[in-house]
Amino acid sequence: MVTPLVDAIGRSFDFSETIVAAHWLGDVAVFAAGDGVVAGHSLEREVWKREGVHEGALLAACAGLGDDLVTVGDDGRVVSVGADGAAKTLATFDGAWIETVAASRTAKLIAVSLGKEVAILGADGAEKHRFGHEATVTGLSFEPNGRRIAAAHYNGVTLSWAASPESRRKTLTWKGAHLSVVWTHDAKFIVTTMQEQALHGWRLQDGQHFRMAGYPAKIRDVSFSFDKRWLATAGATEVVLWPFQSATGPIGQNATVAGDLGSPCTAIACHPNRAVLVAGGQDGEVALMPLGGGKPLLVQAPGGARITVLAWSADGKHLAIGAEDGAASVCDFSQALG
Repeated sequence: MVTPLVDAIGRSFDFSETIVAAHWLGDVAVFAAGDGVVAGHSLEREVWKREGVHEGALLAACAGLGDDLVTVGDDGRVVSVGADGAAKTLATFDGAWIETVAASRTAKLIAVSLGKEVAILGADGAEKHRFGHEATVTGLSFEPNGRRIAAAHYNGVTLSWAASPESRRKTLTWKGAHLSVVWTHDAKFIVTTMQEQALHGWRLQDGQHFRMAGYPAKIRDVSFSFDKRWLATAGATEVVLWPFQSATGPIGQNATVAGDLGSPCTAIACHPNRAVLVAGGQDGEVALMPLGGGKPLLVQAPGGARITVLAWSADGKHLAIGAEDGAASVCDFSQALG
């Protein structure tokens, strides 16, 4: 019987609610749970814990502008939680239900969704301006250089110049519900996940669109490989890889697979400097897979709840795992990966 790596190189613990996000701040993994609890864990112990970071549900989080995690929730608050556990409210939008957030360290801007509007905030939390959209915004992503903000919504994605509210905006249209959005590292392509178990993308140079379909389940997560050549996607028992190494991206190209889980993949994270990834499944399994093919290594055995979060530390030595039932782990891969 194969011994899961987490038993040898990890430490497990529990939260009361779903793990919404995790991010490494130095050697501390900061976990954000749906009930508003945010806690920092090292490989050895719980370093700190903050309850009531949000008065209601914590709905989303992202890496902040410095050594912090920015969280948002149904209380209308935007909160920065530092590596030491100190929580600071950056902004409050009374009566708002904030479902998604993005930040650009390059531009020193934070974007939050307010229904059909996107508010752009400065580093101090002060609102600079808002962009309106025809439908509720469900996903946000800054261009790598921070100049543009992409907002996913029903029937497409809209690109706005983040610091210039009067500048011309562009909407890339495709019928259906678009849930999240990512840019390629060179900002030549935009890709969205959709409600209908597919991905959709656009080449920004000429607006050419492409469809990546055939998934048996909703695609809950995507991740670019360290060399930016592949987009790894959840949504099937196999981890599906789409090529982005040419000027045409995946247009006219076939996908390949990195490995197979025993249940649909629900979370995925490519290693920051190696040709491997970790994938988590609907049944709680987590596996380490080489991008070029090869035998997966069992990190966490199946039999648990859906994996919601996988996060590598910046140096790729540590991994954080979070699940729908609040189960969480931190693992030390510094020796396992050589």
